[in-house]
Amino acid sequence: MNVKTALDSSVSCGCFSTKSVVNPANEQLLVVAGRRCYNQPMGLQLLTVGKARQDGLAATGKDYLARLSHYTRIEETVVREERATKGMTPATVMRQEGLRIASLVKPECFVIALDRGGNTVTSEGLASKLQQLADTGRDVTFVIGGAWGLSPDILEKSDWVWALSSLTYPHELARIVVLEQLYRAHSILRGEPYHK
Repeated sequence: MNVKTALDSSVSCGCFSTKSVVNPANEQLLVVAGRRCYNQPMGLQLLTVGKARQDGLAATGKDYLARLSHYTRIEETVVREERATKGMTPATVMRQEGLRIASLVKPECFVIALDRGGNTVTSEGLASKLQQLADTGRDVTFVIGGAWGLSPDILEKSDWVWALSSLTYPHELARIVVLEQLYRAHSILRGEPYHK
């Protein structure tokens, strides 16, 4: 591709700050370390079932969301938990929450569901995965289930299932681990000292 560099316009691309490039089709592109991505950085969406009930966890999550916003567009949407009434099975709870989740997932997004039966990855591996997704120009939605986890329907429709480990975490704590790992991944991609 024949590109023309506009040396006077510095813009942000996901985790990087770089110079903009215009291609013959007049699409605004960025070139970062030999990679191309669109001028608008990859956006991240976090869908979590239930609010953080503990003040400390809520404050920590808010802190990581603020840190991440320096690197990329990020939004969090809290999905209402299904109140388990007498006689309601965990499968029914997950199905109801799954319907709410499905209504919020944008069809153009790459969906990553959190489940202990999913794929484990190192912090560097997650950074690499995010870079690959940024190169495609797709936004990414991370889905964290409630107390009973995610419905099989949500897991089947996801593009990738990520396991933080083979341990089971409370969903409030899983949210913090996901946010911290996303922040760490962005610091890895920037070559910053946070990741040691």
